[in-house]
Amino acid sequence: MRAGAIVALRGLGGYQLACDATSADAVARLRARKRRPDKPFALMVADLQAAEACVTLNAEARTLLTSPATPIVLAPRRETCAIVDSVAPRHFTLGVMLPCTPLHHLLVRDAGLPLVMTSGNLSEEPIARDNAEALQRLGATSGRPAIADYFLMHNREIYSRYDDSVWMVASDGPQPVRRARGYAPAPVPLSIATRPILACGPELKNTFCLTRDRYAFVSQHIGDMQNLETLQHYEQTLSIYQRLFHVTPEVVAVDMHPDYQATRYGLGLPGEHIAVQHHHAHLTSCLVDSGHAGPAIGVIWDGTGYGLDGTIWGGEFLLGDARGFQRAAHLQPLPLPGGEAAIHHPARLALAYVRTLLGSVPLPGDVALPGHVASRSNTPPLPPALRALPEQERATVAQMLARGINTPITSSAGRLFDAVSALLGLCSTATYEAQAAIELEMAAGRGGPLWPPCGDDTPETSYPYEVASVAGVQAWGAVEPYVSDTLELRLAPLFSALLADMAAGTPAPPVALRFHVTVAGMIADVCARLAAQTGLQHVALSGGCFQNRLLLALVPPLLRSRGLQVLLHRQVPCNDGGVSLGQAIVAHYALEQNGG
Repeated sequence: MRAGAIVALRGLGGYQLACDATSADAVARLRARKRRPDKPFALMVADLQAAEACVTLNAEARTLLTSPATPIVLAPRRETCAIVDSVAPRHFTLGVMLPCTPLHHLLVRDAGLPLVMTSGNLSEEPIARDNAEALQRLGATSGRPAIADYFLMHNREIYSRYDDSVWMVASDGPQPVRRARGYAPAPVPLSIATRPILACGPELKNTFCLTRDRYAFVSQHIGDMQNLETLQHYEQTLSIYQRLFHVTPEVVAVDMHPDYQATRYGLGLPGEHIAVQHHHAHLTSCLVDSGHAGPAIGVIWDGTGYGLDGTIWGGEFLLGDARGFQRAAHLQPLPLPGGEAAIHHPARLALAYVRTLLGSVPLPGDVALPGHVASRSNTPPLPPALRALPEQERATVAQMLARGINTPITSSAGRLFDAVSALLGLCSTATYEAQAAIELEMAAGRGGPLWPPCGDDTPETSYPYEVASVAGVQAWGAVEPYVSDTLELRLAPLFSALLADMAAGTPAPPVALRFHVTVAGMIADVCARLAAQTGLQHVALSGGCFQNRLLLALVPPLLRSRGLQVLLHRQVPCNDGGVSLGQAIVAHYALEQNGG
């Protein structure tokens, strides 16, 4: 490793790939071989003193790092840090962990270097576990060069694959980002006794959950259910959990989305089947995690969830608890050109949003959009990032919008962040999930710590937006008659003002910060309105958007200033890694209501 080699070593829950974190050449080779061009790598250092040389740690971060679980802890990078920038491109945080086995202690001590320590796999595959498997998947095979130059093996067999756990320390305290080694399969205590239930979890960041009596056993991070290897890992791990905890499920809870791999798997199992709406599971997960029975206002902001109306939800304000919910407010639904492909091409998404909301200044190759907003005389010019799109690509997006071809509608908050990131020229093409949104957060932080989040340059005013009332409310399960109309956050004023800032030459960081301030204000505004209508005083924050530490620094104080109490995740992630816990508890109450 001192000479720049990449080493595969057998850890506690599977193989890891390690190299010198101070060598740009070694990190570049690892990125190319692992097919991971941008996503940050984690680091392993010898001790707390070595960690403090790389990142700034508060007391809570130190406690996490030195705990027996030894998770990866995300912390602000020091300017004097010797770690090369390519370990975490365009990030001002680093994920740092201490040695978790005697082998790691010896290796880091003898290397005398901070080491990149990442999962032993190609991106999005399960971690390699057995020696033969590691040689086959990480060594040279026909037609593919080796990922690792050397292998450090032993004969201590690994019973179950476990990735490293990841935690962040936000303004309101520590929260898990990925729950795996050191934390799973420790049970989450429940306030109710349940029947044996299997909740199959979501498509991305999958975990499953088994319940028995007053305990919920949430699996370690399984991963994205998009290849055969991950499904096999899922089945093997489920079998282990059922034996370990003596649970034979009588009920199977699945996501409402009919095409999710985990849903199809669950529907093929024996027992009673219950479909749970994705964002309802998020709300319930946060309520269980924080020990609050509800009901509450749930601000569930994420990338994708199958809605009751068959559209893609993701910027949701729900009212309810595990027994049922109302969709009381949401972001304005906007087009998603290419469906899920738009997630990887935020610039196309941004173009679709601008054209739909504002029209646009005509460009070569533009196509008229019948039925869409006509170009306004005061519409600011398109920013350079969108003008840089090839003419044919712009024309294709325009045709898709005009004809409604493969262009589902979404209220996704994740896609809103992606679109703004692309508008600012931060991320036009994403190579890993949430990259565009993360780089927008990093720009808003201006390359420095988020504690305190904004300093003296905090914008005094947010961008404008509209709150409109839409007739009717969508609901599921047993809910109070909370509200009779749905609120919709309309975004044309925001986009117009944001583009005007850019046209005036305002740099990306203050625009990104002002956008975050605006979003935080939106959330607090809508929650205050809903609280006034319903009398509900608790607000549960869940969904992957609340991994954004700047949002977590801004939103809770605004809610508290309006007399509201904030519920946050502490045991399971706010992202989709916590969904299975919510699915299980929703299924329990659905059975109870049905007399089961």
